[in-house]
Amino acid sequence: MTAPIPLRPSRAAIWGRRLALYFLLLMLLTAGLHYFSPLGTKAAINLLAVSFAGLAISVSLTLVGLIRIWRGDRRGSSDPVFALLFAAIGLAPFLWFGAQAVQLPSLTQAATTPERPIRIKDLSVRPDDANPIKAPSEDAIAAQREAYPNIRPLVLERSAAESFALVREAMRRLNWDIVTMEQPVQNSLGYIQAESHTLVMGFTDDVAVEVVGDAATATIDVRSISRYGNHDIGTNAARIDALFDEVREGIRKGEQPVLEAEPGVPFPTRKTPR
Repeated sequence: MTAPIPLRPSRAAIWGRRLALYFLLLMLLTAGLHYFSPLGTKAAINLLAVSFAGLAISVSLTLVGLIRIWRGDRRGSSDPVFALLFAAIGLAPFLWFGAQAVQLPSLTQAATTPERPIRIKDLSVRPDDANPIKAPSEDAIAAQREAYPNIRPLVLERSAAESFALVREAMRRLNWDIVTMEQPVQNSLGYIQAESHTLVMGFTDDVAVEVVGDAATATIDVRSISRYGNHDIGTNAARIDALFDEVREGIRKGEQPVLEAEPGVPFPTRKTPR
């Protein structure tokens, strides 16, 4: 009798595991370097795209290895398991953001008054390779109105100066970096430009806020713009909501009423040109 020829391990499964681990580590390293060091955003986006492609290839190799193992042509069990585990961890964020991109409109900015967006005054803080700042198109305005109907100016029963202070304090609690600040004087237009950073990757976006009013009421107008990419995954609208939530929290602590402007109701005209 002849001894059975031992099966060779599945090289496809082995390389699937190796590639999955490598590109998972590359993805995590890219996120860390971009968040904590001056790794450029464009470079980080490209590395993330490479990581996604590598993880997808690792899944394909692993599936080939599993088929060979299932047929009895090759042996191995731990390699496919670890390969799929590493790939699942790495692909999960891409799949989640991809699902959001399909459900939400392709926007790169959001504004409480998108038909007359606030001007970004200090452009020196924006990298040269950032998206150009443009007024939203009519289609983009309609898409924002449909997807985020709650994004509209906030009216407070406070003076312009007090409302401006509330916004500034809300930005501080949100850990936004203030770039430019022009306080309202004698009920003139107040302006704040700030930088906001996303939680996971630390992507930096621009926010501009105007406060206009009198001694009794004030209107807060906000514009949030992504610096990179062609889809904000709802980040800009969520950022405006977060700012207004913090302003409301400051009002609540002071037990002062908050009024929200209803759609179609005219707001105070800005006193300075764009």
